[in-house]
Amino acid sequence: ALRCHMRVAGIVRLDHVMGLQRLFWVPDGASGHDGTYVSMPLEELMAVVAIEAQRFGVDVVGEDLGNVDPALREAMSHEGLRRMYVAQYSLEDHELSPVPEGSVASFSTHDTPTFWGWWDGVDLDERESLGLLSASAASEGREQRVRDVVRLRRALDLDADAGPEEAFALLHRRLGESEAGLVMVQVEDLLGERRAVNLPGTAEERANWSQLTSQSLEEMAASDVLSRRLAPLALTRGGGDNALVHSRWGADDVYLFNEGRHFRIFDHLGAHLVEVEGVEGCYFAVWAPNAERVSVLGDFNEWDPTADPLSPRESSGVFEGFVPGAREGQVYKYRIRSRLGGAEFDKADPVGTFFEVPDRTGSRIYRSRYEWGDQSWMTARQVPHHRPMSTYEVHLGSWRRVPEEGNRPLTYLELAEQLPAYVAEMGFTHVELMPVMEHPFYGSWGYQSVGYFAPSSRFGTPDDLRELVDALHGVGVGVILDWVPSHFPSDAHALGLFDGSHLYEHADVRQRVHPDWLSWTFNYSRNEVRSFLISSASYWIDQFHADGLRVDAVASMLYLDYSRHPGEWVPNRQGGREDLDAIELLRHVNDHLHGAFPGVFTVAEESTAWAGVTRPSVEGGLGFDFKWDMGWMHDTLTYLGRDPIHRRYHHHEITFRAIYAHHERFVLALSHDEMVHGKGSLWTKMAGDDWQRFASLRLLFGYQYGLPGKKLLFMGSEFAQRSEWDHERSLDWHLLGSPAHEGVRRWVRTLNEIYQNEPSWWGDDAGEMDFGWISCEDEANSVLAWRRGVGEGATIVVVNFTPVPREDYWLTVGGEGEVLVIANSDDPEFGGSGYPVAAESPNLGPEIRLHLPPLAMIVLTRKAR
Repeated sequence: ALRCHMRVAGIVRLDHVMGLQRLFWVPDGASGHDGTYVSMPLEELMAVVAIEAQRFGVDVVGEDLGNVDPALREAMSHEGLRRMYVAQYSLEDHELSPVPEGSVASFSTHDTPTFWGWWDGVDLDERESLGLLSASAASEGREQRVRDVVRLRRALDLDADAGPEEAFALLHRRLGESEAGLVMVQVEDLLGERRAVNLPGTAEERANWSQLTSQSLEEMAASDVLSRRLAPLALTRGGGDNALVHSRWGADDVYLFNEGRHFRIFDHLGAHLVEVEGVEGCYFAVWAPNAERVSVLGDFNEWDPTADPLSPRESSGVFEGFVPGAREGQVYKYRIRSRLGGAEFDKADPVGTFFEVPDRTGSRIYRSRYEWGDQSWMTARQVPHHRPMSTYEVHLGSWRRVPEEGNRPLTYLELAEQLPAYVAEMGFTHVELMPVMEHPFYGSWGYQSVGYFAPSSRFGTPDDLRELVDALHGVGVGVILDWVPSHFPSDAHALGLFDGSHLYEHADVRQRVHPDWLSWTFNYSRNEVRSFLISSASYWIDQFHADGLRVDAVASMLYLDYSRHPGEWVPNRQGGREDLDAIELLRHVNDHLHGAFPGVFTVAEESTAWAGVTRPSVEGGLGFDFKWDMGWMHDTLTYLGRDPIHRRYHHHEITFRAIYAHHERFVLALSHDEMVHGKGSLWTKMAGDDWQRFASLRLLFGYQYGLPGKKLLFMGSEFAQRSEWDHERSLDWHLLGSPAHEGVRRWVRTLNEIYQNEPSWWGDDAGEMDFGWISCEDEANSVLAWRRGVGEGATIVVVNFTPVPREDYWLTVGGEGEVLVIANSDDPEFGGSGYPVAAESPNLGPEIRLHLPPLAMIVLTRKAR
């Protein structure tokens, strides 16, 4: 029954709410004198009501006329149910009793006399005429009613001869000014009806619920009586100076938003500088469906929460309003009073585009004025399925710092002067920026975001970030942004419990709390949350010209039992462990971005064997363009961390990838994840002495670039940073003064050059024809050899995973012609030993003889006769 009503109603009133606490049972066939009260499971029943109210976004009112048990009233408050306040029962000697915060306040209900009938004692006359009151009781009742009318006049500070019309107006103004969450007026009171529609305690004596109003609906609409009697409430609850004169919401916007299919909510929610009827100011809009009242407070109104209330937009859950005189750069927040218990709190704007510098938590009014200069780049960009993609992963706060100024990080503008030139000189095709979205805790590296539409103000303004992106595009480098739809921090000023309810997150703690980070997970089943997240993804592509998004922690989204023990998770509607709503969201994100922004791509950080991550959604996949190959990263680093003498016993670790390499479109990532939390740097992961570590690191990068798949390298690794990455300080750029470190950097630059110039290394690196083993079973020597491509233009990669040179090493590679060495990681230019390769092919036939350098990778090709 609850669900049936809640599907169509915005507010549900529970008649005789005491029935949740106790019921009066009468045995079958007995009279009421034989009945008794039976206690009910109040806590359980109240929880059911609260859960269903949350599910349907419905406000619940319990019929509390002031006579319910305090325990029931406390339970109602705890679960967010409103109580009632009926003024005719709340008269004290010289005042009305205080209106409970968040309650539903009125003078009368359908079970009480109307205001006008109460004033004149009409209800008493009727009860006497029906024989329900004796003449003496009726007379005493009338005397008491006269005294009650006098008390009401005193409570309202009215003259002794003030009539009912004046009292009615002032009473409802007082109710409107009170702490009530809702003020209700019976239509009979608005029409001046004297006879109530119902007289409790009667059945056959009176025709209840059949009385017609004195005016039809058409007459009510044409009459000015209703608007005149509602005027006191319009004055106190109609939005004040902020009454809506401008809206960015149309009926279609509301519908699409509530359906989970509005992908540009940043055009409608948040703060927007506008001019309305010649007045400059700012339009504000925020989604808070369980708010009783929302106002915007900030620098423009001296942070007065009563100055600029926002108006609800029909039943959309959106509150909006125009604030004259609000200017760019001013800080603001939303003051929200929840209708679930009446708590008040200040929140940053979920769709704010600029924030104060943390640790301050306010949002700033901002308007972009940036003029892009990357039109040619935007026109020509393509999804790099069949193009080179070599990515440099960067944390903006620690790439370089300014030690002369307190070791501060570079700004966006300073990065725009330095980063593009360096990345282009190194030969990378893309930069991946670890999350630039605003985040309170710097040590989260951006992976605990609160500003899903705001770049971090630590480094400058949003337009400053646009300039950085523009500068990277100007040197031919694409930009990938990390995006985190998997979880968010529970900071009090942010998304959690936004309007007093679990609005963005799950209500059930088993679904809400992420066990690894103790952050909160989004409720992907909620339509408006889907609109929020897909709009966020669109925002960074549309407003910041990002070329791709790397979606963080996808595995934690896909599995309901991710990092959870039995009993700590909730199965899906089919009884399984897959998060069906998250799967649907990811498909929608990918489909929308590919459809709306040609040339844009998405990358999944997905650490399990989930099938079809890069398969189109129409074929049952998730629709990503690429997936990080986490297994390759783990296996390879484990292998190279072993003493070379033991590697022969673990040869399978280094060859296993070929079994699944063509199941998805992979990125071979050596990311920040492997250089934090005590794991050391890539250099420290390599086995052996210093020389062997440098050689192994060059070998690792060569092995990475020589295999099928796109490439990603975390900053600092390109010059063999020795220490573990520390987000509080700069990379160790002084190491480039060492020939060994400079040699590694030159090798990475050479690999990028080979990679881009050899189509066999990227033309179809997800296809089976792109790769073939030449030798994969030489466990004794720990040597691998494979080809990239076929026919003319194919290359041969040979890797020696031991520090022992292999002389006269024979391989059958096919083809014919002279053997040419394209690259050799052991070359002295890169810090190698210079051991002679001596590649040759007797009779220019299919067999070749090599001298393999220690811990080295060489790239060969054949020059046809």
